[in-house]
Amino acid sequence: MNKNIWKWEAFARVMFALIAILPGGVMAQGIVLANTYDGTNYYGGSYTIGADAGYTYEVGARFTVAGSGDFTLSRIIMSIYVSSFFGGTPNPSNYQVSLVSDNGNQPTGDLVGAFTPAGVSRTGANLVYDIAGLVHGGGTYWLLFSPIAPDNGNLEWNVGWPPYNVGMGYVASRWSASGLPTGAWSISTGVSTIQPAFVLEGAAVVPEPKSFMVFGIGLLGLIIRGCLCRKRLT
Repeated sequence: MNKNIWKWEAFARVMFALIAILPGGVMAQGIVLANTYDGTNYYGGSYTIGADAGYTYEVGARFTVAGSGDFTLSRIIMSIYVSSFFGGTPNPSNYQVSLVSDNGNQPTGDLVGAFTPAGVSRTGANLVYDIAGLVHGGGTYWLLFSPIAPDNGNLEWNVGWPPYNVGMGYVASRWSASGLPTGAWSISTGVSTIQPAFVLEGAAVVPEPKSFMVFGIGLLGLIIRGCLCRKRLT
């Protein structure tokens, strides 16, 4: 065997051995979006979710993921509580929080993730829930808080506060006097619209070292093959 070819084969074997022991993708943990609320201030207002005075309400907040690349979601923090003003005993299992992609300024895109908001009480609190899904930097999404079954009472979703530096933007709402809300959404826009509060946490997806290594070895292989072919021709 040609000694040069043998050397390159030995080099390739070493590189593939390194690939086998390299770790997978690196994840940079952090906050994907912070539309925060001061959990000690319960006078900033709220949005009603569920039954209230003969109507049933559903609400959503639109946001755009900053930066570029993909983000894997891990959990969400929401400031919600059981309404005591209107009475009733709402059951949190009759509600769902879902994250969907934007569809022409409407909350009707693809589902990213969803969960049931368990553990809600009459004491306002910032509650933490697990949520799985992938969002893209520069992408626009909606966080929807929806009743999914008839209920005796309602929940409240606190607004972002103070509204002068957080919580401004698009809000979607719809309601029904006969059953669960369906049909067209009413969209409120502009700096005068205060959004409900939430914090999305996740990890920025970093390209795997293995991917870079495989690409480099493949490129090196093409260069070596080209050199050998030229030698044979000469």
